[in-house]
Amino acid sequence: MSCSETTIKPIKTTTKSSIVTTHSTNILPANNWCSEDFQTGCEGPDNNLYLFKDNLAWRYNTKGKRSWDPHPKLINTFFPTLNDTTITACVKSATGYTYLFRNYRLWKLPNHWSVDGPHIIYGHHYPQNPRAALFHQNSIYLIRNRLIYRLNEFDYHKDLEILTIDKILKPPPSEYIHSGFTYKKQHIIFTKHHVYVYDATTGNLNSGYPKSKINGWFACDGASQAPHLKKKTTTTTTKRTTTMAHRRDQERDDYHHRHREDDHHHHREDDHHHHRQDDHHHHHREDDHHHHEHGRPPPKRPHHYHRDE
Repeated sequence: MSCSETTIKPIKTTTKSSIVTTHSTNILPANNWCSEDFQTGCEGPDNNLYLFKDNLAWRYNTKGKRSWDPHPKLINTFFPTLNDTTITACVKSATGYTYLFRNYRLWKLPNHWSVDGPHIIYGHHYPQNPRAALFHQNSIYLIRNRLIYRLNEFDYHKDLEILTIDKILKPPPSEYIHSGFTYKKQHIIFTKHHVYVYDATTGNLNSGYPKSKINGWFACDGASQAPHLKKKTTTTTTKRTTTMAHRRDQERDDYHHRHREDDHHHHREDDHHHHRQDDHHHHHREDDHHHHEHGRPPPKRPHHYHRDE
């Protein structure tokens, strides 16, 4: 009995602060993006997961001990040839290349130190600033609202095929899609508060989804999980830390959502009238192609969307 008492006392008096440090550093950083509205994410050339927000990237290491870096870094820290670039969608193809998208530009990365691009995508129907890019059954699909656009990664001048989202996601999210990516044979789709995880081969929604975005997918499940050791003390400390972080994240999320609602309304109108919009883009792309053939750079694209402006 006396031996047990001397063992318990240090746990009550000294473990509380050390658990916060261990949990934040080794499992999930305290100021994580799990409940935030990041732009996109994807598998990088090194097979690690990268989330992108503004000009920052946060790496999730999948080799050895799975964990996040302590904090996000500038994109050019991981990809030195990219400067001041905001990524709105990215995807890794079966060819081994990682594709990054923004506006009508595409970067093709064989590794971290070299970049092929940016390329201008001239194919008709390209959705400017797509919200997500998925790799499904050997094809790249760009997502905007309830429509998906199949991109030919070998011919950027070829028109994109337009399909409805239920062709690859069964069933599709009932909420507005904010971001998403394909990783380790799964399509991971984010709405305002939820995450949907699909089998990337069949397109079927995994059992138990949707779940809360803050802890419902593999890289963020540490937001609610505590180490089994010293369970009572850890659970209490983790709950308070997570709640405070969630409150701050929720305020930021609400701010972005208000702007996204306006953006959503605008895009829904555009989706219903995409033929008229496509005619407009086709006119501009013909002009761009004409300039390109005569050795002049293409004119600056009109900005119909304001996600990252």
